[in-house]
Amino acid sequence: MTPVVHHETLDAATAKARKYWNVIRWNPVAFLTIHDLDGSRIFHDRMQPTFFHDLLRGFRAVAGNMTRALAGVLRPTPRPHTSRSSPTRQPYLLLITVGGPKYASEERAVVEACRAKGVALRVIHMFFDQDPSANDLLLSPFALLHRCDYLGALGRWLGRLVGNARHFVTCDRKQRSLFVAAISSMWQYYLHRAMANRIVADHGAPQAVFSLLPSAAMSRSIVERMKTYGVATYGIRTQTTSRNIEHLAINTDVLFCKSAREKSEYAAVFNQSGPRLEDGCILSLPEPGGQEPLPLPERYALLLGTAPTTEEADGDYDRFNEKLFQAAAAAGLPVVFKSHDLGKELDRAWFDAHPELTHAVSRVEAIDRNRELIDRAALVISAPSTLLYYAMLRDVPVVIVESRPYLGRGYEMETIPTPKVAWRDEVAVGRLDNERLAQLSRAARRWFEDNYYLDKDAGFLVDFMLRHAV
Repeated sequence: MTPVVHHETLDAATAKARKYWNVIRWNPVAFLTIHDLDGSRIFHDRMQPTFFHDLLRGFRAVAGNMTRALAGVLRPTPRPHTSRSSPTRQPYLLLITVGGPKYASEERAVVEACRAKGVALRVIHMFFDQDPSANDLLLSPFALLHRCDYLGALGRWLGRLVGNARHFVTCDRKQRSLFVAAISSMWQYYLHRAMANRIVADHGAPQAVFSLLPSAAMSRSIVERMKTYGVATYGIRTQTTSRNIEHLAINTDVLFCKSAREKSEYAAVFNQSGPRLEDGCILSLPEPGGQEPLPLPERYALLLGTAPTTEEADGDYDRFNEKLFQAAAAAGLPVVFKSHDLGKELDRAWFDAHPELTHAVSRVEAIDRNRELIDRAALVISAPSTLLYYAMLRDVPVVIVESRPYLGRGYEMETIPTPKVAWRDEVAVGRLDNERLAQLSRAARRWFEDNYYLDKDAGFLVDFMLRHAV
């Protein structure tokens, strides 16, 4: 039987987040996000584990994190130590970012802005722990830590675990399941706090902290700890923004907004609470790949797949892909299909179920091909994706196909003057000949330049942060 998917109002979802905040606060975005994660499925009532299931998951979480903690205690710490009295200590800006190819362009923009202004910078990657010897700006998160840091985090985590055990024996089944799902987040929280303390011990407190993914667990923990040292904290989301309660996880003092529409989406979620909203724009843009060009048609429609979410009913993912192809048919162009990083497996299954497309469609999965694919495309058809920023900057016309998560939810590209296919509507984008495509590209570029704070770039943000630093 197909499950019925209910969409909560923003007020109802926010009230539920506040009700369970004490349980999920260690990493709230893992629960509030609509991406398809266990914590999100539990929070959004898509999964209801039994008591036995929770007991088993809780035991595994405790055992797994105990093992990781003890491994940290026992391993050597191969890092140079900078003493508190070191004469090389200097004021600096701390940048918290993801690492890897997806956030490479915005990290580079901040690094170049700091260099141009003579501002010292240290960078910490949340998800890619790279060797700092390859880049003198990098702080390796786990190489920062001493054995005593692991022991301290372990003691605090176990104390918090025992102190919150009441959540496991509560009559509220959701609260119990959320508590079990948060056990690993609690351990990470104390480990990340230890990293923040180590950064200050080794390098002194930064002038300011700037996060490119301010809702992420490591960013939240470091930001929270840096505030206790009196450090001003700033954040920006370089991706597209819709009206999602996961933004409640952002805890920086200031949150920069790329456009007036994005600011309105944040304001609706925060409802006069949360960070102070300021104008500022850094966009997430694909980096050059550097490989041999792909064998692609001379002109083609680029279809961008989407990621699975907890809000989808059976068949929703298939329906979205079908709408992409229906919209492409209006252009009469060959099709290139680019899978979302989180949707590759579902896309493979979808194409297996549509063998007639096997030889008619070029398919690409590698994330480092995004720039090339857009550069060479005659048209991009997509959900309101971050990649559309680059398409509009390159004057590539776009058609937006909304997926179920956008049903009744505002998003920052909602007013773009380009064909849009609403989730409940049939596909009817009209004829997309060369003249029409040229009109669409010009209109989209004008809209983009009129609505985004493109002049308030990374250099502007660095100046702003240092000017307002304590």
